[in-house]
Amino acid sequence: MTHTQGNTHHESASLELVAPTLGWPMRDGGAAVHSQLHVYRVGDRVVASITHESLRERQALLLREDLTHLLDDCTGFVALGMERVEMLGSAAAGEIVRAANVCADRHGRLVVFGLRDELARDLQHSGMFDGVTRVRTKDEALELLMRCTLEPAGTQRKSFWHRRKSSRAA
Repeated sequence: MTHTQGNTHHESASLELVAPTLGWPMRDGGAAVHSQLHVYRVGDRVVASITHESLRERQALLLREDLTHLLDDCTGFVALGMERVEMLGSAAAGEIVRAANVCADRHGRLVVFGLRDELARDLQHSGMFDGVTRVRTKDEALELLMRCTLEPAGTQRKSFWHRRKSSRAA
């Protein structure tokens, strides 16, 4: 299946286009609002790609809205593409970390792919993305998400520190 949008050409054998530009235009019946994401579904998994090269304070607010809507409408298994991102402000990085935490709370996972090497180094030095899974390609991200399964209701993942305290008590 091939999707063409503006100058962007998407090849996707099993990707279903959810919204050409997220902004959830059908949600409130209004026109599409300016968005930071292109979103596709692969079964119950979601692949979203950030469309802007620079994510500063203003874009971080828009990204928060888009990620919130995205997470409201999915199971918590998200691959987030950052191939186009050249500049990532701390507010935008914080929104991605927040989204990763929401996914983890739902027993899902957010996987970032396509992060430029220089951005990855900066984020590694800052420690902001320590809890975010990073892979190089969309295929790696999808493969990782497809191996993940939803945990049965009532089971709760324990953090590293909680497991460590539990093992000391035993």
